[in-house]
Amino acid sequence: RSTNTTSAPVLAFRTVTYCTENEETPAVLRSENLGVRAAAQPGDTAGLNTLHGTVADVQYMGAHVEYAVDVNGVELTAWSPDEYEKGAAVLVTFSPEHVHLLPPQG
Repeated sequence: RSTNTTSAPVLAFRTVTYCTENEETPAVLRSENLGVRAAAQPGDTAGLNTLHGTVADVQYMGAHVEYAVDVNGVELTAWSPDEYEKGAAVLVTFSPEHVHLLPPQG
């Protein structure tokens, strides 16, 4: 788990050799690995990363709904079989193994 003192989210991720504790490192998250849950009733989130956000847009895709979620000014695309309205407070959830850290450039 990484920690920091900035306003950026702190994420749990699998161990990597090029990132040290308290070091800010860019991360990549794939939409299909992100879930959406109601912020008021998230259920069991043990072992998951959770980011608080607001539904910015909704796209119905048949078996699931695709959400654009605003998380501190960053828009994430996440999928869920559940329906949430635009403006709803939600949690974006994902497992630590789905956090892909980018190695330093150079």
